[in-house]
Amino acid sequence: SSRAEVTEVRQLNRLLEQEHAELKTRTVAELAEAHHEKQLERQLLQQERDELTTSSRAEVTEVRQLNRLLEQEHAELKTRTVAELAEAHHEKQLERQLLQQERDELTTSSRAEVT
Repeated sequence: SSRAEVTEVRQLNRLLEQEHAELKTRTVAELAEAHHEKQLERQLLQQERDELTTSSRAEVTEVRQLNRLLEQEHAELKTRTVAELAEAHHEKQLERQLLQQERDELTTSSRAEVT
């Protein structure tokens, strides 16, 4: 009976080793598959990041171009405003000169009338 038990234990051991080998094989295959899926995910994420980087660069370029345009417009407005201010200042000076002349003439004619 003890030989029968030894034989039975050996058969159980063989079965357990087979199952263990199958599980190990399956686990390795599953790990390989999971690893492959992770690689694909990483590749997709990398592609998305590259696309975003590309579109971000395009947006940055566009923003820079807009900034340049705004700076040009601002410079033009500033130049125009300065020119307009200078012109307005010149007109005020002319007005003051005319008023001064009129006042001087009135003062002169008033003195003439007094004398």
